[in-house]
Amino acid sequence: MENQTKFSKLIIYLTCVFFTIFIGSYLVKIGMINQFFEAETMSIKPIFEGVELKGAFLTMLPVFSISVISFICFILFLLAYVVVSKINFRNEGWFFIITLLIIVTTPFELYLLLQYDINLIQKIFSNDINSIYLLEMLKQRIVALGPFPLIILFSYFIIIFLAIFKPLRKRI
Repeated sequence: MENQTKFSKLIIYLTCVFFTIFIGSYLVKIGMINQFFEAETMSIKPIFEGVELKGAFLTMLPVFSISVISFICFILFLLAYVVVSKINFRNEGWFFIITLLIIVTTPFELYLLLQYDINLIQKIFSNDINSIYLLEMLKQRIVALGPFPLIILFSYFIIIFLAIFKPLRKRI
């Protein structure tokens, strides 16, 4: 890890920037989505029934857009870093675990992005805002993979821990 070129350092810097932006937008997105529903029954909260939520969905558009763009950039820059830096995973066990966590969670996150988030962004961006339909889409997004958003958050917090403390590093 010590013998990195300036180009690989730039790539890992951009990877970290997009990772941070993604985590922040993901936390905000989960918080915004969960505010619409009762936790136990997954029914719409009474204060949102019969109310036009066009303004709320327009407010959600930047968060969803930033989340999608930052996740895609994060994955692309991470792949570029793995290729450019030529890290020996045997000597850098912490980076191997980080890469493994990202490889395992990416297909599920891509499913949510492609199935729900991009569709929601398109509906809001085209000003085709049907509050009932969009709320049902958000509900399906929550139900689709259940607790996966929490799993991805905890996995990514573990990634932060591994990147800071670098356990399982082989000293040569």
